[in-house]
Amino acid sequence: MAGYPKETSHPFVVEQGFAGHSHGLTITDVFYRLYEITNNIEYLSYCLWLYEDYSAGCVSEQDLQYKNVIDPGYLLKGHGVHTYEHIRALAIAASQRPQYQTALDIFLSQLKYYLTPSGAPIGDEWITGRTANATYTGYEYCSVHELFSTYVMLIKLTTNIGLADDAEWLFYNASFGMQHPILHAIMYCKTDNCYEANERKHPDSNQFNTRYKYSPTHEEAAVCCVPNTARTIPAFVENMFQENNNGFTALFYGPCEFYGTFNNVAIKITQLTEYPHDLSVKCLIEPESSVRFALSFRYPGWAKMMIINGVTFTKNDTQNSLIILDRTWQHHDVIDIKFIADIQFNTDLCGDTYISRGPVLYAIELESDILIKKNSAEREIF
Repeated sequence: MAGYPKETSHPFVVEQGFAGHSHGLTITDVFYRLYEITNNIEYLSYCLWLYEDYSAGCVSEQDLQYKNVIDPGYLLKGHGVHTYEHIRALAIAASQRPQYQTALDIFLSQLKYYLTPSGAPIGDEWITGRTANATYTGYEYCSVHELFSTYVMLIKLTTNIGLADDAEWLFYNASFGMQHPILHAIMYCKTDNCYEANERKHPDSNQFNTRYKYSPTHEEAAVCCVPNTARTIPAFVENMFQENNNGFTALFYGPCEFYGTFNNVAIKITQLTEYPHDLSVKCLIEPESSVRFALSFRYPGWAKMMIINGVTFTKNDTQNSLIILDRTWQHHDVIDIKFIADIQFNTDLCGDTYISRGPVLYAIELESDILIKKNSAEREIF
């Protein structure tokens, strides 16, 4: 902040913008976290100034500049990972000025056109004015990670719990879908309809692209997607429960242990489950002593009903997509949750049908042969 003082410096005004330069806008993540820790409003103010300087600057990654966000004719074209991470800077600015909240609402209403059925945001690596297609528009793992992080921040800033559906869907489908089911390797770029992983986007393509294969490093392209794979699971686990003034919220479902305190009482909450394939969750509530707090559970948009300890709840029973249990909790209290969901036949933007149940998108496994290669460093690629 001392190196780039507000109003008297212009970090995003340069003669020639470049991708790494625009990537610097994500320092707003750090300043927002500092605001959460300290409640110092100066950190938020600095984030706002950075976004406005970015919007006025000559940068290579322009998708989230204010003038473009509010332009109804503008199509996203930038490097996907930058586009989806820059949403967070706009969201922080939106928390301070209504004009940016309007811009954020506009952007989020259009985001669906750039998401494949798995929830993945397109860009392999640039978006180039395209919209999503399950076969012909690919996506990069870094973009999957950054969009997940964006959803988490949006939930914090907007309290829109419905966005957790999108985040969970992205995590269980796009993120895991890019990882090899057996080997220690990922695809740097991928399409939803993945007919081969042989350094081509699809069998009809004559264009070589080393990113469309499984590799444990992808060092011949860039070593970014592989480490981001290792970041996404911790980010998911970190946000499975969120603390609030009245207690705790189960934001995502899956096997986990959560430790927190409420009114100076230490509390452990455990999710025992094979979710997402088994749509039931057992929660063990273990406070050190009896304590009253509200324990809230996200009601997924795909659920017909939630049955909690034998009591049936529907969407009409929710508050901001939450079922809230406010009571005095004892050690070893148990909450049994069953989600009732139908098999769904969905239609994507191209008119194609895809099948899902609960938070899982179904795909047909194709027979394949594995060819293992080694590069000059004797590392295996697949």
